Amino acid sequence: MQMRSCAIWLSVVGLIATASPSLAFAKGKKAKKDSADTAAEAPAKEEPKSGGSVDDLMNDSVKKKTTSSSSSSDADAVAPSKPEPSGEPDAWERPPVEEEKPKKKAAPVVAEEKKGDGRNIEVALTAGWATQTTKFFSADPYGFGFGLRGAYELESHLVLGVGAEYFIGNSSLGADKVGTSTSGLVSTSANYFLANAEVGYNWWLANDVILRPSMWVGLSFGTQNPPMLSGTSGVMTAFSLSPGLTLQYIMGRTGWFIGADARINLILGEGNSGVLFHGMLGKRF
Repeated sequence: MQMRSCAIWLSVVGLIATASPSLAFAKGKKAKKDSADTAAEAPAKEEPKSGGSVDDLMNDSVKKKTTSSSSSSDADAVAPSKPEPSGEPDAWERPPVEEEKPKKKAAPVVAEEKKGDGRNIEVALTAGWATQTTKFFSADPYGFGFGLRGAYELESHLVLGVGAEYFIGNSSLGADKVGTSTSGLVSTSANYFLANAEVGYNWWLANDVILRPSMWVGLSFGTQNPPMLSGTSGVMTAFSLSPGLTLQYIMGRTGWFIGADARINLILGEGNSGVLFHGMLGKRF
């Protein structure tokens, strides 16, 4: 019995002796780990070197502050804070810049070539021949004729003018009746005097060639001798219209020109209508 009790106590003592070194080792290992973590989190402060003067200590303090501030500035520059994303765009956000469209080059202004010779007034002598197309007088009142014309050309090339022509007419032989008897052959003559105004337009085919359609509006004075009715002057007056075409060629810079004119003289009343042909010689001023 006593032997058994001794064996039990020896076993208990052996277990305690075995557990004690393990616990001590574990506690020492834990203590070392805690001291290492504390050293990493809080580095040891540098102790000021002994033997330095007060000025040296102040300089070292200033250098440390400068180094600390520069380090913080560098850290701010290296890692700037990013703005938090927002769901809506900023109100001050600049709109996208549109690309400037290339400007169209202005077309060069071409000066319109001015047509004409720079003159506006013209005066011309006319001479020609005409023949009747209808018969009212006993004789043809046209034949050879001559006249004088003047015109003014506006900036729009519209032409306004006046003129007069005289045709010497013709003669014819006819029986002179008195009552119911014939006393013999009698010579009858007739002629025309035309006075009119002109309205036309100058088409400048070149600086020295003019084509002018125009209209003469005026009066036609037809005379027959002896008169158709006794006791009268034998002069028959009627309105007339004369549409026609004129062609002029300017000879050099002096303004002299030659031309030709053709038209129809329509008598609006008692008289003889006819076809007229003129040549002309004139000067532009």
